[in-house]
Amino acid sequence: MESTFEEVAIAPPRRRRLPAEPVAPATPTPEAIAARAYELFLERGGAHGADVDDWLRAERELAAPGIEAAALTREFHERPLS
Repeated sequence: MESTFEEVAIAPPRRRRLPAEPVAPATPTPEAIAARAYELFLERGGAHGADVDDWLRAERELAAPGIEAAALTREFHERPLS
């Protein structure tokens, strides 16, 4: 049995355009925030009365890597091809 192939032009790969707005990073889980807040509590010597501050700081710390990664990814995709 004879088979024939048709030549097909393949387009060069294109870079994906990311949205102008940064993509929201994944929200840290409450368990991860609680664990980091507890670490902060221990770092402060176990002094009580700053639980809300510890929780908010833990949220910021855990969210920061995702925000930074999103910014770096967007910067990479926006660089001109050379």
